[in-house]
Amino acid sequence: MKTVLSYYNRIINIGVTNEMSFGKKLRTRLSNQCVSIAALFTIIHIISILIVPSSPYELYISFSWLTIFSTTLFLNYKGLHNQANTFLIVLAMLQVGLIHHLFGPMTKLEPMYLCMVMMTFFIIKSQYKAIITICILIIYITNTLAYPYIGAPLESMIVEKAAFEYFIFSVLLSGTLINKMLLENKNNHKLLKLQNKKMQTQNEELKRFNYIISHDLKEPIRSIVGLTGLLEKKNKGVHTDITDEIVSLGRRLNNMVDDIVKFQELDKIAAKVDTINLSELIENIKESLPDDLKNKSPEIILTGLTEITSSRTCVYLILKNLIENGIKYNNNAPIVRIDCQRNLMAYVIEVSDNGIGIPDTYHEEVFVMFKRLEQLKDKKGTGLGLSISKKLAQKYDAELNIVSSSESEGTTFRLTIPLHVSVLDLD
Repeated sequence: MKTVLSYYNRIINIGVTNEMSFGKKLRTRLSNQCVSIAALFTIIHIISILIVPSSPYELYISFSWLTIFSTTLFLNYKGLHNQANTFLIVLAMLQVGLIHHLFGPMTKLEPMYLCMVMMTFFIIKSQYKAIITICILIIYITNTLAYPYIGAPLESMIVEKAAFEYFIFSVLLSGTLINKMLLENKNNHKLLKLQNKKMQTQNEELKRFNYIISHDLKEPIRSIVGLTGLLEKKNKGVHTDITDEIVSLGRRLNNMVDDIVKFQELDKIAAKVDTINLSELIENIKESLPDDLKNKSPEIILTGLTEITSSRTCVYLILKNLIENGIKYNNNAPIVRIDCQRNLMAYVIEVSDNGIGIPDTYHEEVFVMFKRLEQLKDKKGTGLGLSISKKLAQKYDAELNIVSSSESEGTTFRLTIPLHVSVLDLD
């Protein structure tokens, strides 16, 4: 039994190489399997005809089938896989059509026509499928319609055993297609396992990357800031513009590292849909503001809806970034207005400030990582706040855009949260 399986595996893998794509391997193996099984039964049928002679036309037909199958295997062996598949379908189609024409309905070839169509869809390249399928149907319909008028020239010469052979052939091919689907499912399962393993490896690498950023990279930054402080003490507390600039840049670089880690870990955030009291949420944001922003005594005004159903984490982080930006990048007494409305499709939250504004040409660029406008160079910040907000909104199928903005007249952001996000548990 093992020897038989070994020969069978060798036959169906004729012409298959590791360099071939998964789909091409599958089509070639299916082609080999079709012709090898069909060739075996054809040989058995030829032997039976030689032992018990019958119509000579039946022997000619069987040898013709065997020639088609052998040529197909030879083409696959030579690496001409696409040509082999096309040759098999086209020659088999012509053979079946000719037999149908010569011997008429007595041959009972309907299963073979159906089988030819099925083979076409599984082992022929996409661009040829429609053409060959139409040709098969035309040959069948033409033969069927023409028979009552012209008859079948050799109908009396055929024997019933031939119809049985063709039926068995079609059953075998159908079984091969089932085997193909099982093989494909097995390979897809293996591919899924490999993808899961690759994702686990990538997650481990991402964890190591975040650790390096948050620990190893921050250590020299802290040392630079610390050494600058020691330098000031050594010079008897004398401050210089250079030392101040070093300390400022060190702190900014430290904040950038923190923001990079936050950006990398956004996908890990588990956000559960809940009822959100916006008044309480904004109060929490006010309390968490850094001291330098609190000292500006910002005015934050909420209008419209005070309760929504959505992801608390998503809404909190986005509003926090927008409010902080509205206060930070502001040369006036900061005023941030938050208006929340609901339409048939979504919650619409608009956040407006009276800050320095953003020129029209930069409305998309401000959402790019580390992208900072020229007029913001002297402001504190890393340029990651809006990037984090944009990515977070996209993660939960929401949209964050600039509605209007101009220099010295403030900016209005619009956060649109589809209502379906409000009814799905996003854990």
